[in-house]
Amino acid sequence: MKITAIDINDFHQFKDFHIDLTYPKGHEKEGQPLDKVCIIGQSGTGKTTLLRIIKELVYKPRIHGRNKTKINDPQIYSINFVINNFKGKYGRFSKITNKDKTEYFEFSDVKWKDPSLNSFLSNKNAHLINFPSELIDVFNTKENKIEDPLIYLNTEKEHNSIVSSEKRSLERKKIFDFEKDDPIEIWKSILIDASDYMVKELSYSQRIAKALVKNTEEANKILEEFKNWQNDNPSPFKELAKVLNPVIERFYIRIKSDFDFERAEDLQFIKMETIDGKEVPYNIWSTGTKQVVLTAIPIYKLNTKYATILIDEPERSLYPDVQKEIIDYYTSLAPNAQFFFATHSPVIASSFEPWEIVELKFDYDKGLVFQEKYYNGKRHVDNYFINPQYLRWDSILTKIFDIKERGNEKRIEKLMELSSIGKKIEKEKNPKKKTEIYKEYKKLAELLDWEVK
Repeated sequence: MKITAIDINDFHQFKDFHIDLTYPKGHEKEGQPLDKVCIIGQSGTGKTTLLRIIKELVYKPRIHGRNKTKINDPQIYSINFVINNFKGKYGRFSKITNKDKTEYFEFSDVKWKDPSLNSFLSNKNAHLINFPSELIDVFNTKENKIEDPLIYLNTEKEHNSIVSSEKRSLERKKIFDFEKDDPIEIWKSILIDASDYMVKELSYSQRIAKALVKNTEEANKILEEFKNWQNDNPSPFKELAKVLNPVIERFYIRIKSDFDFERAEDLQFIKMETIDGKEVPYNIWSTGTKQVVLTAIPIYKLNTKYATILIDEPERSLYPDVQKEIIDYYTSLAPNAQFFFATHSPVIASSFEPWEIVELKFDYDKGLVFQEKYYNGKRHVDNYFINPQYLRWDSILTKIFDIKERGNEKRIEKLMELSSIGKKIEKEKNPKKKTEIYKEYKKLAELLDWEVK
């Protein structure tokens, strides 16, 4: 499912608020839902509120039988969406209560018997993945669970039964809200795969050993079969390393992909090591490492074909060089999903085209929030006059994040001083004194990142 619009009739600081979440006219994807959206704005403008509205609405089709209820109360917010080219709309209504006086949701314009929607409801894909800004705090409260080794090796039959049960449980789950859910459950699925992999390796070893006693030729055939299986089925940890290492190597660590599996503890948790091979225990991972791993693994591991993925403050604990690449990285892990990011970072904002940015601003006279438009006239690609991908970092701060150009008073003071020194150089006739003044000018210019002529 991909969202094409959000409408808020009257909810907190939003009133008669509409966001178009499709590609503008003149774009090669004109009219289609945006693949990714960046929500920016001052604190309190409603970035997180928009994410919560999406989270509340995006999977409400699971509530059946209530869409026919006749009501007169106003709709407070709704979303338009597309599933396999099937268009629908549903929303939340105010003051609707059932017998126990709790609020519930009403839907309109959704044909529940439509095959596309039924397919969406019954498939094995994740429908919603939510990463709150407090993601690391969730990890810190649950990391003690990591200490229990995950290994199923009593018998192959028992192992297969447990693995099958775990995988079915994960496939049935449609909403992954890591504001409440335990992210370690997703990581555990990788360890389940590793355990499964080890059991199959062990089975091949046993078959080869038995064949060697009876027939060397038969053993060679099984060995060849084993090598082909390994080529077609790389270790889960090696696959994980391919996914995570391109980013976490920036932190001078990497996934430890080669395991001997000599102890149960080897299947205790995903292992990290420094570039030179020293193991890094999870309890001393940097917050940046935790942020990336906590976010990337569920996106990589879950089936995200129809998913709506919400990420609040993706820049948390990440240095600007990683921020610069993190949006493209996350979206590459789920190319068919729709992403919504809420951020305060100009570096993050620079990863988006202007029609992908929803900038929220206060109208202080009305006490309401509105969307700042980056285009004049019709919503056409040629009419956009701001594109953060083309701007310098300082220009993004002034043009998009509204930092006033005269905000850095110390810099202005020193620029005036630099100008004064420059005039002294022009007036000075004594070559020796002129050289001394120029040295002073050059030193200050370097501090101000000013090009010296």
